[in-house]
Amino acid sequence: MDNFGYLLNQINEFPESFEDSFHFSEMVDIPIELGDSFKCAPTGSNERPCFVDLDHDELEILLAMAWHRLHGKNFPLKSRKSVYLSLSGWIEVKDKELLELLKSLQLKLNDSELPLIESYDRNWFRLSVPRENLFFNGEFFTYNLIKPRPDRWDLQLFTEVRDSKMGKLPKIVFLAIENSINWQNMSKTFEFSQVYVIFQLRCL
Repeated sequence: MDNFGYLLNQINEFPESFEDSFHFSEMVDIPIELGDSFKCAPTGSNERPCFVDLDHDELEILLAMAWHRLHGKNFPLKSRKSVYLSLSGWIEVKDKELLELLKSLQLKLNDSELPLIESYDRNWFRLSVPRENLFFNGEFFTYNLIKPRPDRWDLQLFTEVRDSKMGKLPKIVFLAIENSINWQNMSKTFEFSQVYVIFQLRCL
């Protein structure tokens, strides 16, 4: 790890004094299929589609970067040997082909007025969006509810099996949830105030 990676780890020791800054501050939905648009700004009348002509590798890398930005080491990517996952969404890349792909993707997004990817030096990249403004479309997940005992629900989230040149998303994630939650609108929203890890789904 270089000096930048060392500094990122040091930041973890002082979370109260660290204020991050981002290249893109609007809410953004990440597309999950080729041909889908990004959706920017708050959901509703102000939401606007942003079309970018992504190829398969670019889309998969973007999804991997978004996952790491949201969940970091809590639910980590299974990264490749040439990829090091760090704090605040930062990813160190050593593979030359992947570096060129990331640079090309960064330029493509910038040209579409979506400066989502931030880079540092020659090897560090991240999705530069506040975590609370970064969303996956609800179609990216399916779920299953299990009640192992009367006072507890277990929520299983199944992600699509997505494997990129950067790494593979975890297939299943378990969440334990209190019994007091109202599940009436479960099929319409995943925005639970009592879920301890927010997966940032936006069901349209």
